[in-house]
Amino acid sequence: MTSSPEMARSVIFRAAARSISRWKRASASAWFARPSSTSRPRARRSARRRAQSAGRWSGPIRAKGAYFFTLRTDGLTNLAGTAKAASTATLPALGPRALPASKRRHFFTVFDLLTYGYNPVLPEYADPGTTWAGRPGTRDFDVYGVTGHAKVLAPQQVTVPAGTFRAVGVQTTLAQAGFPWGSGTRTSWFAPGKGLVKLVFRHADGSVSEVVRLK
Repeated sequence: MTSSPEMARSVIFRAAARSISRWKRASASAWFARPSSTSRPRARRSARRRAQSAGRWSGPIRAKGAYFFTLRTDGLTNLAGTAKAASTATLPALGPRALPASKRRHFFTVFDLLTYGYNPVLPEYADPGTTWAGRPGTRDFDVYGVTGHAKVLAPQQVTVPAGTFRAVGVQTTLAQAGFPWGSGTRTSWFAPGKGLVKLVFRHADGSVSEVVRLK
């Protein structure tokens, strides 16, 4: 497999001009075009990624957002993100209670589902069995109010509409007190040169969100 630093770069510096991913759950679905990133051309360690609803497909969520990533010694880190959406679907609330509702995050785009919780999104050297945790007293906890543990899974074949890929999985447990939709288990699969190809978030309220790469 490609080294995990290169795989982390593929999440934010993809050669392809555009990829299409689909997010669906029982009461909502969305299709997102993810255009090329803008980055610092010298360091190639930071980038802004944009996500927006793909016009060719329809769904109850129409959203767009911008997300900022950097590669640090511990791996791929989400620095910030913002998204706006218009939706005919009613989505459950997210915490934390310590923040006013206007400052809480939402699950509007693929990147919202991927980066929610705590960093890193993907370790720099993602050897199977590598673990890390989300804890109180960190910046991520102040933003999300989430605790939990993450671990790297052994590479496996993952089939999505875009094809079959040899991918590394990251399985993350998430606990957000008082908010079952913000709690559960998320598994994300990353393929060399492609970035995220599949994500399954099994929420503690019994619902499931799934993201798959379409092209």
